[in-house]
Amino acid sequence: MTSWDDAFLILKKWRDDPGPPLICLLHVVANRQTQGASIASGSSFRVLEVNSQTGLVELGGAFTDPVEIDLSDATFEYSDSRDSPLIDGKWVCSLEAALPDGELIVFAEYPPLPE
Repeated sequence: MTSWDDAFLILKKWRDDPGPPLICLLHVVANRQTQGASIASGSSFRVLEVNSQTGLVELGGAFTDPVEIDLSDATFEYSDSRDSPLIDGKWVCSLEAALPDGELIVFAEYPPLPE
């Protein structure tokens, strides 16, 4: 279990990084996976805004309108690339947000692009 404060510090780090990391989003609803962004095609978002007071996080992508996600009632779990079972592929880390309605939102950070 990851604390609320630590989860929002991770989200703020992603927002404030000078070369903001690309974040892939995976939704799991009642054990049925639906993708908020296509992992296979590499669709990604950047963290645009984080409000730890309200629990709202805004994500945006090059070809998508900004999306606001309410994490106010979520519990969090942080994983690094060694133990991210819900995510296929190579990831630096992930932050899972479990909502009371059974929805699980997984934020996964892509590794940096080689220079």
